[in-house]
Amino acid sequence: MDYLTTIFPLLFLQASVNGALVGAALWGALSVAQRLWPALALQRSVWLAAQLLSVAALALVLLPQSAQLSLLARVDGSRAAAAPSAPAPATPDALLSDAPAALASDEQGAGADASDWLALARAWLVLYLAGLGVAAARWQRAQRRLRALLDAAHPLCRAQLAAHQAFGPETARRLDRLHVLETEAAVSPMLSGVRQARLLLPAHLRQFSAAQQQMIIAHELTHWRRRDPLWLNVSLVLQALLWFNPLLRKLGSKLSWAQELSCDQQVLAGRAQSERQQYAAALVGQLKMQQSMLALAPQTTLAFGGAHGETLVARVALIRQNGMPALSWLGKATVLGGLGAVLLASVLLQPAFAWRTVTAQPATKAPVAQLAAPIPQAWQAPLASVRVNSFFGVLYGAPAHRHRGIDFGARVGTGVLAAADGTVVVSTDHYDANPNYGSLVVVEHANKMRSLYAHLDSRSVRVGELVRAGQVIALSGASGIVSGPHLHFEVLQDDQPIDPERMLGDLADKGGKHARQARATRAAS
Repeated sequence: MDYLTTIFPLLFLQASVNGALVGAALWGALSVAQRLWPALALQRSVWLAAQLLSVAALALVLLPQSAQLSLLARVDGSRAAAAPSAPAPATPDALLSDAPAALASDEQGAGADASDWLALARAWLVLYLAGLGVAAARWQRAQRRLRALLDAAHPLCRAQLAAHQAFGPETARRLDRLHVLETEAAVSPMLSGVRQARLLLPAHLRQFSAAQQQMIIAHELTHWRRRDPLWLNVSLVLQALLWFNPLLRKLGSKLSWAQELSCDQQVLAGRAQSERQQYAAALVGQLKMQQSMLALAPQTTLAFGGAHGETLVARVALIRQNGMPALSWLGKATVLGGLGAVLLASVLLQPAFAWRTVTAQPATKAPVAQLAAPIPQAWQAPLASVRVNSFFGVLYGAPAHRHRGIDFGARVGTGVLAAADGTVVVSTDHYDANPNYGSLVVVEHANKMRSLYAHLDSRSVRVGELVRAGQVIALSGASGIVSGPHLHFEVLQDDQPIDPERMLGDLADKGGKHARQARATRAAS
């Protein structure tokens, strides 16, 4: 459908830019906030919220009505061009620069040509999908390496856990839902899995002192109780969705850092300085093992020891100085409120480009009028098989009034075709301008012309969608006030009905006997 090939790429380009800008704004705001509140480094909820809001900023732009919230003036993406010597047939690309319903005012017409924007948007959509595929492939490779590592390990039963210096009988009894495995591989202790959590321990862990082993295990069990693997995987999914934004990866690193620091703080709360020193020594001892682990399962695990030497040095310094003060609820609320304000500003200040300004404009009732023929445009009949039941302008009804369009004979479920290229401006089951019409679609074309299709059984297009001549936009039916199934078709110029035969050509040979007689009577009157 044209929405997917024309409108959606343009919207997605705008949404991607918005998501990237919001991510940059959130990163800058949090960098400043962390200088004011150093304890922000421990708040995993803040760093995860920043990633969620970045993705939300992208998604909000794609919502149909979000552009109406913008406080900025509408922006036209077209560039003024010299008038052609002869009018060209309307196409979706041309509609982006010509159709009044698809573009904003001409006052902003200094931008790039609409076709250039469309080409750029389509190229970006293809590139984005390719990048998303690469991110998914990396995820799959990491999962395969992790599964191979876990499959090679052997599980520890409750008796083995009870005999392990790192656990003891009391801890072992509380691990019914956690699968503990041991491996000969030179890795750091790591926690993985969302639905089925697994704790992988290296055999060399037994070489540490009993106190160090217990603190290392306490660190991993704190991750488990806090469901940190779940939030880590959510963060990785968000980073994959906005893979083109490096600042989202920085926010993800801050989330991992907050998880490790807060676990350190919980494990060491109330412990003596000597125990803190042992804990720091265990972190340093795991550094080389951590580097080996990164080559085996780099993405989806929480491993004791940190990601690299720089983070280890920082963690050891915090451990020795007894951590950092907690962030108050007021401080946390202030930071989260500020993040929400950034997202709100991105919605209120997003440019309302031409492709976002298509709105339904119901036609008003007007008397039948014979207007001068509009500039020619390629039109076709709205049905593949044409049979006219009632021509334009004939008298009918009580009190008698003139027919505003043409009635085509059509069984329920017959495909209704767009008569010309255009933009859908109305698609509804209740048309305020004439409730008798039932389910209805109105398409706006070049030169302020509209085509109206009434008494439909179902509609397959929505407001703002670009359609091509001959595209199926609905199925005919008998909705509204009718005597039987048919398609009522109107052509309007400046909201006033004109004879559709001006656009479709002479249909006299397509009319039934009664229709031709009524048409002859109209001509004689």
